[in-house]
Amino acid sequence: LYMHTKSNRLLLVEDEWGMRISLRKILELEHFQVDEAETVQAAREKLNTADYDVYILDLKLPDGWGVDLLEEYRDKMENKTIIITAHATIDSAVEAVKKGAFYYLEKPVDDNLLFIQIARVIEMNRLKNTNLSFKNELVSEHFTEDIVFQSKKMEEVVALASRYARGE
Repeated sequence: LYMHTKSNRLLLVEDEWGMRISLRKILELEHFQVDEAETVQAAREKLNTADYDVYILDLKLPDGWGVDLLEEYRDKMENKTIIITAHATIDSAVEAVKKGAFYYLEKPVDDNLLFIQIARVIEMNRLKNTNLSFKNELVSEHFTEDIVFQSKKMEEVVALASRYARGE
């Protein structure tokens, strides 16, 4: 039912022990490889050494706010992060989405809704990577191979256009 493989890695950042263990167990039953952190600092250590397909962040942690990680690691976490919180407000939901969260769930977390959102994150990022790969292939194969330049400046312009087309 859920579109993922055993290789999908997930970082679960949750300070409440019972909630963290419960979520980890249900995620592992769905064959996710789960790493855990219970503080912003512990999450930073994981983020500095590994990449994940999905991030589940508690909004309020003992040493800060989960959304601060989104700001700090936006390149890694944008559109891959699901915020969970017992302190849901419209303002915090809007802020989380502005900072790059994919979805926002209120505790107690509905397991089925969580799995649906995780599947959406994985599928959206798979499509984005496929699209980028396809674009790069098209650009590299069909754009610059047969061009002969008379000036260095024109070669630089075409190289810049090629990089732009690849989304770099």
